[in-house]
Amino acid sequence: MSSSEQSINGLLDKHSVRKCRSIIELGGGTGRITRKILDCMHENAVLYCFEIQPHLQRTLMKIDDSRIQIVKDSAFNIRRHHDKNSIDLIISTLPLSFFSKEQRYGLMKDCYETLSAGGQFRQLSFLFFPGYFTGIFDDVSTRWRVIDMPPSIAYYCQKAPSYARKEQLSALQ
Repeated sequence: MSSSEQSINGLLDKHSVRKCRSIIELGGGTGRITRKILDCMHENAVLYCFEIQPHLQRTLMKIDDSRIQIVKDSAFNIRRHHDKNSIDLIISTLPLSFFSKEQRYGLMKDCYETLSAGGQFRQLSFLFFPGYFTGIFDDVSTRWRVIDMPPSIAYYCQKAPSYARKEQLSALQ
């Protein structure tokens, strides 16, 4: 098993992915992670795979699985396709450091709003940048894979369950 394969398996956590009924993948690429997500998913779940590159869209469309929907649009337009509080899990391998601070903040805010209460955003990266997520998500944790070359970091960003969020908001008043 290659180190990147181990990183992907660690990011997906088959047990928690299987509980989700609505999943978004930001940046489907060649479909390597997409296929792994589908392997972990419940039979009644739906995967919305965002990809902007036409040649990669064509590659993704070759995946023969009725649970996948290819969204031929940018991740920055996630809110055009999904309502607030409608998605259980968002998985991203987008190169967040390539985006401007405003673009990153907007994307993370939109992802947070799209997640259902208790939902999670997961990011696989090779750079340490927890500040991209703190202040937006209610809980942020990291898991390092230092045996990988290059070392990878999985970010787990949680949206609080609705009852916990109400308690946090009332404490601020």
